[in-house]
Amino acid sequence: MLRAFVFMQLLASLLFLLPAAGAAGRDRPTTTPDTVKVLIVFVKFLDDTTPGSAQVNYRDWPLYRDPTQLPASAPYLISNSAHPPHVDSTLTAYFYQQSNGKLVVFGDVYDRAIVSSKPESSYHRPGGGYADLTYDVVRQLDAAGVDFSDYDFNRDGVLDQLFMIIRRDSEKDAGRVPWTGASCLDARCGNGAPAGKRLPPLTVDGTLIDWNLSGSVIFNRTPGNVAPHYWLVRMMAHEYGHDLWRQHFVHIPAITNNDVPEQSSFRRATNTLGYVLMAGAGGGYDARGDETISAFERDLLGWIECRQLSTSQTNVIVRDLYTSGDCVRLETARRTRPSLLYVTNRQRIGPFDRYRQSGAQEQFEIGLLRTTGLLVGLAFRNRYEVLPADNNLVLSTRNEDYEGDLFQPGSQLTPWTRPSINGFTRYPADSEPFWHAIDNIRRHPTDRRVIVFDYVDDFRESIVVRQNSWMGRESSGTELSGRGRIVGGRLIVDSDIHVTGRLTIEEGATLEIGRAGRVQIHRSGSVLVRGGGRLRVDGALHVEGVMLPLAESQIEIGRTAQLTAGTVR
Repeated sequence: MLRAFVFMQLLASLLFLLPAAGAAGRDRPTTTPDTVKVLIVFVKFLDDTTPGSAQVNYRDWPLYRDPTQLPASAPYLISNSAHPPHVDSTLTAYFYQQSNGKLVVFGDVYDRAIVSSKPESSYHRPGGGYADLTYDVVRQLDAAGVDFSDYDFNRDGVLDQLFMIIRRDSEKDAGRVPWTGASCLDARCGNGAPAGKRLPPLTVDGTLIDWNLSGSVIFNRTPGNVAPHYWLVRMMAHEYGHDLWRQHFVHIPAITNNDVPEQSSFRRATNTLGYVLMAGAGGGYDARGDETISAFERDLLGWIECRQLSTSQTNVIVRDLYTSGDCVRLETARRTRPSLLYVTNRQRIGPFDRYRQSGAQEQFEIGLLRTTGLLVGLAFRNRYEVLPADNNLVLSTRNEDYEGDLFQPGSQLTPWTRPSINGFTRYPADSEPFWHAIDNIRRHPTDRRVIVFDYVDDFRESIVVRQNSWMGRESSGTELSGRGRIVGGRLIVDSDIHVTGRLTIEEGATLEIGRAGRVQIHRSGSVLVRGGGRLRVDGALHVEGVMLPLAESQIEIGRTAQLTAGTVR
């Protein structure tokens, strides 16, 4: 969705709503509809003769001699039946699969493109904007015999949804309009000056076409590496999603009172995030990560029932989110910031997840799921944030940039990793950590697409460090009472830690006591450094119990170290 590359436009595009539109949206009923019937109409401006360009790719809707000819993929955007099975990769299958059958969006694609009665500029503000265009399109459809009451499935007198897919708009092409779709049909959705006349909504065949409630405008653009057909389905899903999630948010805002991800490819001020359908606008790069609706969004609508973990469990099985709706939820019941953690398994299984390539020599990446593994998301009220495994969220057109986002076999998410399971890179001064952990992530022995992990409700009692971890001031006074191990990476201690059990530093692993760290090995405690293991002391080490370095282990004492030795064997 780069402005020059068009890829950034998808993020910035996902909806443009003035405050008045948000207020109007609250007038809608708060129940999620079970079945919705939509009409999809392709619209071409009378004076559109643009063959396309490097930035704006019209390969999927070329110029035809017959201007009313539909693009080739048009008939496959939606199912005309509410009953399954639904055709793969349609909007119908998209919602039916991911709602676990709780939402059916079906309907029709009008059998020819509508050509506007006037040139494009006539539909820009400060005139009536796209409200004028909606008037034009609806009148042509009505004259051709379309019965709009057919698209009021619940018979509440309001049209369920009209999608107008616009081939091109010069204001958009010139970069003067940042959005690529909008969940409204009136002047606010058109281009030009922000002010303009407001036209009244239409009533056709006894059915109200409400500017806020009844439809969306989508530009037929090819952003970056997403194939047009999939992108149109995803855009329609996003725009209709503004109706589905209207009681929760306009766009999902990112959590901003933490420092995760530590690095990203966009300015923090844009508040964008990945791996959700309802990502926010703001001019950043691709904010989606993939095409799958997140567990957080589904849970808000009651589409899935996430298993709640509260006590330690081994062998927690998580199947693919897209095809199974499987989800695990953890509650971080802290006094200062209660939140929920969603753990899901992302695999290239569903039609919007599969890695795909295109072009004469398969030279273009059009894969929609960037990576596979466990995705962990933190939800705080209506805000959400991805906790990428590498603490670096690079949103781009290249699949490899996403490879560190999801947790892979051998990784873990604990109170001391970065990011921590509490959603911080570095805990704030007043933080109150929740001591649970996701550990021993691995693949199922008979189905590699299924991921298994162990859940530990208090990681202090059975610490296993597999990767670089840090104990800061939030851990002051922590007692390690069980049989703990440092099996990989480096554990840095910059706090007051008490070892009352047995802590083993395995080959290739490091325990580093920083200058602010103080480790006390009590009489009941011991630290064993195996061959190839390493202990580095720059802070305080007080040994009352047993300190046992084995042959070929490495002990380093810094100039700032403070040692009080009891028994060292």
